[in-house]
Formats: sequence, structure tokens, C-alpha cells
Amino acid sequence: MLSTLARASVDGALFAALIWAIARFTPRLSPAAKTVLWWLVSVKFLIALLWPAPIPLPLLPAGGAAPVTIAVPAAPSATTPVADPSAPRGSWPAGTVITALWTAGASMFFVAGWRRWRAVARAIARSTAAPEPIHAMTREIAARLRVAHVPDVRLSAGVETPLVAGVVRPAIVVPAIRFERLGADRQRMAVCHELAHIKRRDLWFGAAVATAERLFFFHPLAHLAAREYAFWREAACDAAVIEALGATPHDYGRLLLDLGVSAPRHSLAAAGAPWSFGNLKRRIVMLGRPSSASAASRLAAAAALTIAAAGLVPLTLTARSAPGPALPATAPQPGITSAVAATPAAMSAPTTTDVSDRQTRTKTEPPRDGTAFVVFQADGEATMSGSSDDMARARQLRNSGEAMLWFRRDGTEYIVRDPAVMQEVRDIWKRVGEIGNLQGVIGAQQGMLGAQQGALGGRQGELGAQQGSLALEQAALAMREAQLAQREAASQSAAELAPLLSERADLVKKNVELGRLLRDLEAKMRDLQAPMEALGRQMSAMSQDMDALGEKMTAATADAEAQMRELLDRVVASGLARIVR
Repeated sequence: MLSTLARASVDGALFAALIWAIARFTPRLSPAAKTVLWWLVSVKFLIALLWPAPIPLPLLPAGGAAPVTIAVPAAPSATTPVADPSAPRGSWPAGTVITALWTAGASMFFVAGWRRWRAVARAIARSTAAPEPIHAMTREIAARLRVAHVPDVRLSAGVETPLVAGVVRPAIVVPAIRFERLGADRQRMAVCHELAHIKRRDLWFGAAVATAERLFFFHPLAHLAAREYAFWREAACDAAVIEALGATPHDYGRLLLDLGVSAPRHSLAAAGAPWSFGNLKRRIVMLGRPSSASAASRLAAAAALTIAAAGLVPLTLTARSAPGPALPATAPQPGITSAVAATPAAMSAPTTTDVSDRQTRTKTEPPRDGTAFVVFQADGEATMSGSSDDMARARQLRNSGEAMLWFRRDGTEYIVRDPAVMQEVRDIWKRVGEIGNLQGVIGAQQGMLGAQQGALGGRQGELGAQQGSLALEQAALAMREAQLAQREAASQSAAELAPLLSERADLVKKNVELGRLLRDLEAKMRDLQAPMEALGRQMSAMSQDMDALGEKMTAATADAEAQMRELLDRVVASGLARIVR
């Protein structure tokens, strides 16, 4: 088992390097194609582990040959153990100890995953059915996406961001309070994102990624494959939402900012919120880089997927049959692996979504009693409760630069231009504007902190990439050492043995140097952790301030709406409101 695990680790690392190179040098591949590529990395780890006997490929010269640069040796196959004379009597063999540690580690990760899955299941069990308007919206979007089975939509206080859970009968689970605070358009985008997960069957495919990540919990490239798969999976759903709903990248980016950053759930669930500020930045950047739909791009994607799929098959390079008289059969060198594989939140929006454009404040929550209004002030500030069509209608009736109130009640449209009424309207919404300005200030500060966190996260990503590169070098050195050990065992004289020992000593020296470089990178990574945590604490404090302002905004908005209803009653009764339609 240990030799199979070692060979699977090496094969998976080489295949991950191949996929990284493909993704790096074909940046115009669609997010969906990159999702499949990084998913195949996890599948490669599983296939290499579950397929212990690679298929022989007779490409080496007959009669044996010197080591080839495109082939790497796997760990020697298990044979009868040879006792180490220096080991104490009765001690456990090293292979047994390592296998036991691997079994214990994998079991711990599977148990942790099961507990997270149970937590999601409990949240669903305690959830309630969403209102019928949300279900109707879900059915309409599902028909647009051609989703065969329309999932149930549940409201839960136990989740922070909309997510899809359940492999057999998937359901969309949304936060009970925070989802209602999103505007109608952003609710549609959030639901569409989760429906895209269901259409793509991401929970089924994600199960393979989660399994590989737990079985290879010690392998950094298995974790890298899981992270890249999760990122590109979300990016593919983001692209599907923009295409299906005709949303602009700017509007969808605002939804991602509303969702914020949510801790990842390594369970059978798919959540749309980014799990780090670095991930949030990458997804927003991807919105501005739409993938090409040209024939050349589709051909490149097909070629990349074909190469990756071919690399999944475990192969072993063996010697070709020698011509001439038959010779006694000899066992091929074990473990020569083919180089075919050598070359992956919390929603904080208030109930009323205020979108600032210079001095324009738009209140986009749909009217609850059939009344809609639009207020234009002389200084250019605008306040509305209704739809974009209402805003367009009011603009048609307004004279340039004047203060005016337009409202619709019971199908009748009115306008008011009285200065005293317009001043009263300004006073009604003054408190809401003050709170909105405070939210804008804190939001700007959060944006600055987020930029700093993004810069630190980018630096951590660079260090992580360097660590991955050094880990690959170490793996290559380890494979070369194993190859030399095989040749040393087969050497017949001191003359043959001396150069092998010399080369092996050089490899040990290089390995020590790589270890030192890795320790230096780990120290730099730790140095970045403290400022990242400090920024996180500042961000958390600002989030609390923003939540407090959100509560004040909700109360102030409700009070302003009540005063507006009274005002509209008075202007209609007094005749100050002129009927326009």
C-alpha cells in the first residue's frame, strides 16, 4: 500500500504540473474548461491510487537502457522486508508506521468532513420553506437555464450565504434575513448562481475532489487542485448568471461584494460567496475578462481536455522485445511511470439597497402597497421607491433642474412641484441620507483594508507558488535518488558503484538546500500572517459598525416611508398633487 501511495503522489504531482502549465499558457480558456482540467487532477490522484498496476508501454530500447529524462521511477514495489540490523528488536517497520499514520490522518479528515456535512443537514432540517414569490422566481430562472428538476428553496438562520446542498435531492438554502435585504435583481442573480451549480451537477463532481483532498491530505498539490477547482467552478457559474440574466459585470460584482467573504464549507455543498479576499478579487477580475467563444478557443479547449484525459491512464515504460533468438525472460524495471502525465458570506446589504451615483440615491426595494414615488431635488439628488420604469417615467415629466415629486397610487400618476412640499420631503429623507453617508465612509475604509488584504494575499500566493515549485523539485530529487538506489543494488563492482554514490551525495546536498529554502519561505509566510490577522480584526470591527448602521438605516427608512405615506395622503387631499395620468 505504501508503494502505491508513493507512486500515486508522484503521478498526481506531475499531472498537476501539466494542468498548471496548460492553464498558465492558455489564459483564454473558459472557466468551465478550467474547472474540468483541475477536476481531472483530483481524479488522477484517485486513479493512480486505485489502479496499482500501470499498463506496460514498450517504448524503451531492447536489453535495457540508461535512464530517460521523460520517465521517472516510482517507489520500489513491496518485497519481503529486510530487517535493519541497527533497529531495536521488536520495533515496528517504518512502512507499517507510515501506513498507520496515513490511515489515521485520512480518517480524521473524513470524520471532519462528515461533521460539516451533518451541520449543513441540521441547518436544512431546521429551515423553513421560502415564500411563494421566491419559488416562482426560482421556477422562472430554472426554465431559462433548462434545469429539469426545480429545487426547493429554504430559509435558514444557520447559513451565512446562499448555497446548494444535497446530492440526491439538491435544495437551495438562503439566509433567512440577509437574503430578504437584497434587492430583487440581486436575489435573482444569487438564485441563478445556485441553479447553475445544480445544472452543472457540481455536487456530484465535487465529491471526487473532496475524496482526493482527504486521501492526500499531506500533499500540497492535492489541496491546490481542490482550491483551483472550487474557484473555477464558481467562476463558471458567475459567467452562466451573466449570460442567462443579461446582467452586467458591474452589477454582478456588486452582488459579490454584498455576499462578502464566507468561510469555505468542505462538505457536500456549494456556496456562492468567496472564501477569502484574494478569491473575491480574482472573481471580480474574471468578470472583466470574458472568455472567447471563437472556434480557435474551442479547439484549444478540446485539445487541452484531450491531453489531460489521456494523462489519466497510468502507464509504465518497458523495454521492447529484442529481435533474434529468444532469451530468458527478465522482469522489467518496476515503477517506471510514463511522462504522458509529466508535462485547479455573509450578506450585509440593508433592506433598502442604496446605489450612489454622484448625488443620486436610489431606493430600489419594490413598493409593498402598490405606491411608487420618485423625488428630484434641485441640487440633483434623487430618491425613489419603485422600478427603473418609474424613474424613466418621472424623468419625462420633470423640467430641467427643478425639484419635483412624482408618485403613482392605485394606477393614477401625480406630480407635485410645491416648494414647501419639496422641502418637507427633503427633511423626511435627511436622516436616511446622513446614515447612508456614514455607511459610505465606512465602506470606503473597508475597501482600503480589503485592498491591503488583497495585496498581502497576493504575496502569500506568490510564496505558496514558490513553495509548490520547490516541492516539485524535491519530488524530482527523491525520484532520482530512488532510481540511483536501484542501480546501486544492481552494481557488480566498486567502479560501477563509485559514480553512483557521488551523484547520490550531490542529490542529498541539493535536497538539504531545498529544505532550507522551504523553511525560509515558511518564515516569510508566518511574517505575513500577523498583519493579515490585524487587518481582519479591523475589518471585523468595521463590519460591526456597518451592521449597527444597517439597523439604524432600517429604522430610519421605515420611519421615512411612513411619513411619505402621510405626506402623499395630504397632498392628494389638498389638491397640491396634479394628476398626469
